[in-house]
Amino acid sequence: LLERIACFIPHHVAMFVHFVLQDSRRRGTSQCSPADVDRIYDEQMLSVHGHVELATYEDRLRRVVAPETLGAALELLTEAAVVGRLTQAAASAVLQAQGLVGRDAAETLRFLLGVFVHDGYLKRRGDDFVFVSNLLRDWWNRRFSLGYVRVDER
Repeated sequence: LLERIACFIPHHVAMFVHFVLQDSRRRGTSQCSPADVDRIYDEQMLSVHGHVELATYEDRLRRVVAPETLGAALELLTEAAVVGRLTQAAASAVLQAQGLVGRDAAETLRFLLGVFVHDGYLKRRGDDFVFVSNLLRDWWNRRFSLGYVRVDER
């Protein structure tokens, strides 16, 4: 269970345990196999039930980031979720596609990465950025990846 979410945010752990207990009661057993954990993760944590809890991340982002850079912020996080990491090259390509170049792009990227790290979306891994939480990454991927084209495939 803990390996699935990777980052032990108390609320996320409690939410997962709650879903596991509900599922066990519904099935009339106290047993929970790894396959049950995977099913519950996919069907509960990443579904509408989990969305209610995880949407606060998206809401916070919309409050902190200026409207003119929100598209870039959403796309940067989607790139990180879909690819598994956000590289400098991919980040630059996203910002350029959003019409940000030169100093504006550098300042915007510095600000957005600061928000992503501060708010617990991403952490630095070498030269790249990756999601801190598997749960948030997987949820973000499901929420925003439909129709998304990775930077390296454009």
